[in-house]
Amino acid sequence: MSVISWLKESNRYIHILGCFVLSSVFGWQAGVGASLTTEAKDVQASKSIKSWDWVDFTCNLIGTALGGIVHFFIVKLLF
Repeated sequence: MSVISWLKESNRYIHILGCFVLSSVFGWQAGVGASLTTEAKDVQASKSIKSWDWVDFTCNLIGTALGGIVHFFIVKLLF
């Protein structure tokens, strides 16, 4: 299984990219909030805690961490 096919599975690249953009603009707190909210939405839609997807959540956190680093350097350079 290649990395590209793994990223396309369950739209993981969208999880990473979405949290990256959100965290780059608003900070890491927004990314963490979005990560928890999207997974809570999936759990509520399926009405089972077993639908919590740790892989998608981890992809969200990777995007959040990368975006938080970019946000830090943007703020550090501008101010």
